[in-house]
Amino acid sequence: HSALGLWERVPEPAAAAGIDRVQLTLRAAASASAAGEPQRASSLAQDAVRTVGATEDPAQAARAYERFGLYLFYAGRVEEALAARARAVELVPAQPPTRLRARVTAAIAQALVNARQPAEARRWCDEALAAARGAGSADEEADALITLGMIEQYDDPASACTRFAAARALAAAAGSPEIELRALYCLAEVSSQLGDLATACAAFDEGAHLAQRTGLGWSGMGIFLRRGQLKARYRTGDWDECERLIAAVPDLTTLAVADVVAQGLGVLVARARPAASVWLRRLAGLGGADPALDRNVAVWEAELAGWQGDLEGARSAIRRGLAAADAVEIFDQALEGAWVAMNGLSVEADRAEQARAAGDTAALADATAVGRALLERVRADAKQAHGTHLAHDVHVRGRHAKAEAEWTRLQGRSDPARWQAAVDAFSYGNVYAVARCRWRLAQALLAAGDREQATAAARSAHATATRLGAAPLRTALEDLARRGRLDLGVDLPAQRALAGLTPRELDVLRLLVEGRSNRQIAEQLFISGKTASVHVTNLLAKLGVHSRLEAAALARRLGLEQPAGLES
Repeated sequence: HSALGLWERVPEPAAAAGIDRVQLTLRAAASASAAGEPQRASSLAQDAVRTVGATEDPAQAARAYERFGLYLFYAGRVEEALAARARAVELVPAQPPTRLRARVTAAIAQALVNARQPAEARRWCDEALAAARGAGSADEEADALITLGMIEQYDDPASACTRFAAARALAAAAGSPEIELRALYCLAEVSSQLGDLATACAAFDEGAHLAQRTGLGWSGMGIFLRRGQLKARYRTGDWDECERLIAAVPDLTTLAVADVVAQGLGVLVARARPAASVWLRRLAGLGGADPALDRNVAVWEAELAGWQGDLEGARSAIRRGLAAADAVEIFDQALEGAWVAMNGLSVEADRAEQARAAGDTAALADATAVGRALLERVRADAKQAHGTHLAHDVHVRGRHAKAEAEWTRLQGRSDPARWQAAVDAFSYGNVYAVARCRWRLAQALLAAGDREQATAAARSAHATATRLGAAPLRTALEDLARRGRLDLGVDLPAQRALAGLTPRELDVLRLLVEGRSNRQIAEQLFISGKTASVHVTNLLAKLGVHSRLEAAALARRLGLEQPAGLES
């Protein structure tokens, strides 16, 4: 089993009778990690740590603590991981340089990066490199180079990518897939932050395939890579591949599988797949096990509820998502709270629009207060990202720009300039985000009286939604086009149906929206009851509906709520 190979690269002291209990426990932990069970892996490694305390073998204890720290990190327990790795360093002498010293110092350097202590991380990273080179260990040197790249990525991300590529080659030559996977993951992540989605997709794919070949497909790094594949393809619009990747995962038996599926749920929601609701219900049953999982599930649940018009359900999901985001310890992932808040602003803007239409001042005030708090959350996270040298992260910029645009919509003055800024911010390759922002841009432009630019924005967004199979967005754009009489450049079925109605039938349809009977329609239009009945029968046939209620519902969706005779 390849998981055993993770330990074969560091010689293990063994009694003449064979492998002792500590080594067996650590191998079991490695197998659990490779199978996508980080919590079980960390529990087994903790058992090894407890057992080795009685052996008075510092080297073996150091190995146990180093692995314990790794599995704690994969389980999302950053502070505990740092403590375990610090203990590993204490157990290994600095001189002479050894592979074990290189490993434990590289490990604590990585933990310090994740704990946002870059200066201290660099000090240990330098020692790890010196120890690895002194011991002639290429794989440990590659491991240390990756961590050095992690430190440098915040000030010089392009240089860090060069370092990751070099470390990947070194690890591959040394036959160390675990370290090679880490290099590929870091390369993919930083490339994604820079907006280079092509490089990111290629690195995620290479890493995921390597992990699968080496039996590490469900290890901690294997999971990171699988999730990265889905996230990158969601952004680039390769949604058919996203669905294929989701369909290829095994049944929902571990948190690892849940983490991967949750990353791809956005495609199922955006395409209105029935499976989206099924997966959301199943994943909701795992609530509390993993805050990052809870956060992702909450966002997709909010988006689905929003498309379905259930704004209270969407609000509830956003609240859960924010609470989950606050519980995530890994720094870069903690910034995903801005993603939740940005989506929350969309919900509150929808609530504000409804409240204005209904004249509900209390609901409007509530939506405004909640929206303001969400905007401050996005702004604070954007400021924190800049303060920690993540100014190059295009995703942070996109979320901030969209949040600012949603805030203007919430206030009832949707600003075309803000929406254009959001379109520009996502134009690094996030095609669905661009299309959604262009939808709102078209609305804002139409309200401002710029029909030409509104039409261009709506056409572009509609073409993307159609290509992606994003049915709810496509429907929203078609509804906007009907209400605003925008030409999307396509022959829409409902537009054809409307075009087939006579002016009198349109008058009748508007009165159906008001719930009028045939007699009332006849009185309003100064026609006979029999003529009114004939008009109703004809328009039902032309619209392809079977009842007055269906006709009225379709009319509302088409924006024909105006009273008869008032539409120009």
